[in-house]
Amino acid sequence: MEKVEYQFTQVPTKLMILLDVNCRSMLFTLCQLASHYAKDGGRFFRTNADLALESRLSQKLVIATLDTLYTHGIVEIWSVGKGKGKQANYYRLNYARFKEFESLRMDELKNPELQLPMVDYRAKGYSPSYLKKNTQNVSQEIPNDFPRISQITNNIENIDNENNINNEEIENSNINNIEDEYNKRINELLKGGMKVENILINLAKEDWECFKFFKGKLKQNEDFKTHYRRLLPLVNDLIQQYEPC
Repeated sequence: MEKVEYQFTQVPTKLMILLDVNCRSMLFTLCQLASHYAKDGGRFFRTNADLALESRLSQKLVIATLDTLYTHGIVEIWSVGKGKGKQANYYRLNYARFKEFESLRMDELKNPELQLPMVDYRAKGYSPSYLKKNTQNVSQEIPNDFPRISQITNNIENIDNENNINNEEIENSNINNIEDEYNKRINELLKGGMKVENILINLAKEDWECFKFFKGKLKQNEDFKTHYRRLLPLVNDLIQQYEPC
């Protein structure tokens, strides 16, 4: 067998087939992080902001994909709450669960009933199950042997008990962070000389949530309203073509 001279990440290939593209991105990211940072017991630490950058997902999708993997027993999550405006968690991959999926035959993976759909994070009042109390498999407190120091460069102030979490405050903070990221991305594209229609096309293909945010700006902002009226047929076509099911 040829010796591999570079770092690569092992992933549960059959499980990946059963996930949608966003959950695949998150699972790959968690597998990669675990291979680099997991300590004794397989745990590692990350903020939602870091996961957004590493997975190339919006923070809303970070929360939704984590919740999906959590509800299917693929990853264990201990929330440490919020510090310096950033939500953070400890993670541990459930390799025994991986093995259950890997035992499936390739022809079984075609069964639509085995697909693992993403949680409906757009539903009114949605909140990730790993932040809820009295939910099966949710740990109310971080185990005493978990380190309190972040493994990442931009350390945050850790919160030891999930009782200190205010879900509404976390959600509002996440929304503000997401909108700041969207504005930054859009402004960089505009300053780079990209036409508005090309920005819409790229965002619709690559980041649906950012596309919706930009569409809203075009519709509401006085400086963009003329663009929105002119581009409305394109916007409708993009919605028809790329809106997630």
